[in-house]
Amino acid sequence: MEWRVYSRTGRVFGAELTVPSVVRTNHGLIDANPGDWLIVDEAITRVRHVPAGYFQRMFSQVERPIPLKALAELSEIAVSRVDPLVSNRLGHACVRCGQHHTDREFEGEPTCSACELSIRAEREERMPCRHDGALMQKEILEDVIMDRCPECGGVWFDGGELEVLSAAIHRDAVPGVSSELGSRLLHGLLRARPE
Repeated sequence: MEWRVYSRTGRVFGAELTVPSVVRTNHGLIDANPGDWLIVDEAITRVRHVPAGYFQRMFSQVERPIPLKALAELSEIAVSRVDPLVSNRLGHACVRCGQHHTDREFEGEPTCSACELSIRAEREERMPCRHDGALMQKEILEDVIMDRCPECGGVWFDGGELEVLSAAIHRDAVPGVSSELGSRLLHGLLRARPE
């Protein structure tokens, strides 16, 4: 892995993954794809996975040498945190989408968290919008099922869901770097009102 310095308002190290891999981040095991990035903060204490589609928007390369001590520690991270993806390393393939591996079960079948959330969203009762009475649609934002009005674009969270999103953003944050999760959350909430 070739490490480089990346920064917007702070300093981070980044390396592009070239093969499907399992990455051990501060948030647990991540099933990563080629083109995704491993991001480490300056103190080399926090490891994040950033999907390829978000990387260019979040970071810009800074041509600056990496200190030798940092290179040694980054090499250690590459060995200890990144493993080539081996079948069933993360459990069984999800029976619903077949794309993700999981050790979770839902209704007795191996099911990834994204598919489980989709099923739960489909089964939830749809509510009328408090503003205009239109029947709201279910949408998934990270690990939260929210209701969005197709007429006015307003969103509704059940009790505690906004706190769940806020806590996730704080866990995801690296000092001096905009949060990928925070960016996705903002774009999800401020999406243009449907025509």
